[in-house]
Amino acid sequence: METLSACTMDCPDTCSLVVTVGNDGMVRIRGNPDHPFTRGFICKKGIGFHKRLSSPERVIRPLRRRGDRWEPISWEAALDLCASALQKYRSEPSSILHFHGEGAKGVLKQSGKLFFAALGATRTRGSLCDAAGYIACVQDFGSRFNHDIQDILNSSRIVNWGKDLSRGSVHTAALVQQARRQGIRVLTISPGGDGNRDYSDTTIRIRPGTDRHLAAGVLRLFLETASVNEEVVERLVGWEVFSNLILSRSPRQWASVCEIPPEKLHEILSWYTVRGPTATLVGAGLQRYSRGGENVRFINALAMITGHVGRAGGGVYFHLHSL
Repeated sequence: METLSACTMDCPDTCSLVVTVGNDGMVRIRGNPDHPFTRGFICKKGIGFHKRLSSPERVIRPLRRRGDRWEPISWEAALDLCASALQKYRSEPSSILHFHGEGAKGVLKQSGKLFFAALGATRTRGSLCDAAGYIACVQDFGSRFNHDIQDILNSSRIVNWGKDLSRGSVHTAALVQQARRQGIRVLTISPGGDGNRDYSDTTIRIRPGTDRHLAAGVLRLFLETASVNEEVVERLVGWEVFSNLILSRSPRQWASVCEIPPEKLHEILSWYTVRGPTATLVGAGLQRYSRGGENVRFINALAMITGHVGRAGGGVYFHLHSL
């Protein structure tokens, strides 16, 4: 039996899956070859996802701890225990905190939000994960929508700013490799510790969390050596304040925060000033530092001010959100 399904893991690829169950009960998961983005292949985690369901170590019934042992109990008993504990504390909202993680994004996963909202529990505001980057893009561009990721094949160059292509979004990684086969060069900027060597022509290693300083240093050089296009300036808000901030430090001072030699700023600037569009991939990780939203916004500003937003082959990608 063959069924079309979809991956619910926390990944921007949102793959279309073909699930086959054989006569012997064996399950096989593969990418849907008819889906325009999945294109017949998925990651190793997706291929092996069914193994978690059939694992002998999977907990499939309620367990209650007794000393140093766990003993099975009925669902009715387990639900009664949970209800009793919640009922005891629900009169004081601050006594129950609901913290929602995003390892998976299935519909059932969202039911917890509805339950704890109805319960009147305390909930968190903001996120330890991607929200700072999302809101940074909304503040800068008005929405989270970006180019279709396949538009990077129209780029002249790609700057991969902190995205580990070896571990996330196998389809973005495949497109980057396709772009390289077309002669499109790739610069990776990151603290290291990733698997980007096979996806990069050039790599620059920086101090973790200093991405905004690096982008500011590159912009400082740009303002010294070039003038901002008037059509770009017309679309900027707060340009005078922002440009004064950029000019408040020398390129060397900006570079020192990132622990790189000032010459690297010139190298990065060349990727944004040579003729043709430059696409910028922004990793979901550099926004998890203090002032992480600013890391994303300064990178957005660099791409915008150098003229690579609003043109085919350009754009900034924080995850994948297309119209």
